[in-house]
Amino acid sequence: MRFGSPHSALRTSHTAHTDNVEYTFRSSSAEMPVTIYLNEYNLVLKQGKQETVIPYAGINQVVLNKLSAKIFRTRLHPEGGHPIVITNTYYTSAKTVEHRSRAYSTFVRVLHFHLKDKSKANFHSGNGMASLWIWLSFAIAIGFLAALSIGYMGFTLVSPAVDGTILATILAAIVVATRLGRIPKAYTPNDIPLEFLP
Repeated sequence: MRFGSPHSALRTSHTAHTDNVEYTFRSSSAEMPVTIYLNEYNLVLKQGKQETVIPYAGINQVVLNKLSAKIFRTRLHPEGGHPIVITNTYYTSAKTVEHRSRAYSTFVRVLHFHLKDKSKANFHSGNGMASLWIWLSFAIAIGFLAALSIGYMGFTLVSPAVDGTILATILAAIVVATRLGRIPKAYTPNDIPLEFLP
């Protein structure tokens, strides 16, 4: 990647104190591109003609997430504002997407560099517990419905209720096992979990 190229996803400019970083992404074809500038004391968010300046000291939480093998997301929670969602994707059209993984990883690292000394933010990786509870509820409901359906057709091991409990427990265990790595975990800005970076 050639930093400073007109088409670069990420640009850097050197000052006496630190690197100013600029990162551009577009999470869907329906959204306008978003550019985030990281300077010495603030994060500057620009989308179209709208520009928002957020001091690093005003960021309360950072959540890193991996949505799929190729899609990564950082969610920032500023004080008194809506969450800021940053991805490693740039949709050039409704069907074409660029994965700006290298630029995204550099951006996330520089952001953590600033936040470690200039904010009191909490750092977490993985999905929220609400997502896990939704999947568990879905698995339990499917287990009992399947057991009732099988029991209605005359096939049972013990009784529909016991069969439903057994099947729901098995499905819940599968959900927990497959999503274990996505359960929220705290980390420090000096030790970013690499599995949540592309």
